Amino acid sequence: MSSESNKTLTKRFLEAMNAGHLDRLDEIIVSDYVHHDPNLPPDVQRGLDNYKRGIGAFFVAFPDLHGTAEDVIAEGDRVVTRLTWKGTHKGDLMGIPASGRPVSFSMIQIQRIANGKIAEGWVTFDAMTMMQQVGAVPTPG
Repeated sequence: MSSESNKTLTKRFLEAMNAGHLDRLDEIIVSDYVHHDPNLPPDVQRGLDNYKRGIGAFFVAFPDLHGTAEDVIAEGDRVVTRLTWKGTHKGDLMGIPASGRPVSFSMIQIQRIANGKIAEGWVTFDAMTMMQQVGAVPTPG
């Protein structure tokens, strides 16, 4: 696939996430998807169904979660996206009760495309800022 086709695929991924339609990921991501994110438990990083379960927990905690792509760069079979995520903490987040507070945090996502679908992903996001914003971690100073 071309770099532009790969960018379009990652755009469809973000649109599905923003709409909260995790069922659409079946059309976009391979069933044996491998995810790499040091902030998530290993059991949600192997296989599409496990990944959807893990991501689904974020949409319970932040039902209005919305990502904005700030930059999208594609080369070969990789697409890198710099995102800003915003939402409101209205549900349980890993045992942290809803605070009602807004969050805004940055993320870098790299996706590997194979045969027209996302096959592997690497994510790093500002979990510390998110945890401070929901009141789970004190803000320095």
